[in-house]
Amino acid sequence: MDFDDWLAYELCVPGGIFGETEVDCPHCGQSLNVAVDDPDGEERYTCCECGKAFNVDWANGTMRWQC
Repeated sequence: MDFDDWLAYELCVPGGIFGETEVDCPHCGQSLNVAVDDPDGEERYTCCECGKAFNVDWANGTMRWQC
């Protein structure tokens, strides 16, 4: 597998190779580097800028939060 294949996989499965990816906080828009422990599951994160929490479902590519 060459680098282009690895990069394509990482784009399709965020954190699948490198174990982390970048997301924008849905509350304040801050760009965050987050660890991805389970690329097929859901994980909860807290923004270091505004302190609010949100969930990311990596399998479905969705994000949930409460205002």
